[in-house]
Amino acid sequence: MNKDTLINNALHYSAVIISAGLAYFTVFFILLSLEVEADRALHWSLFASLITALATLFFKMVVAPLRTRDHDRE
Repeated sequence: MNKDTLINNALHYSAVIISAGLAYFTVFFILLSLEVEADRALHWSLFASLITALATLFFKMVVAPLRTRDHDRE
């Protein structure tokens, strides 16, 4: 793999990592402020970050190419 491919992959997946991290910390601190047990807060925040990462990947891999393909037809 050349340098440009590595940079493009890093930029492509950085949105997934950032959104999952933000979801994790947001859900974790909201649940802790609601006085939920720490282990349950950790469980639900990890679950939320996983769902957010999968949703972000879905939009980047499926929805964005479909929108680009529709614009190319016009």
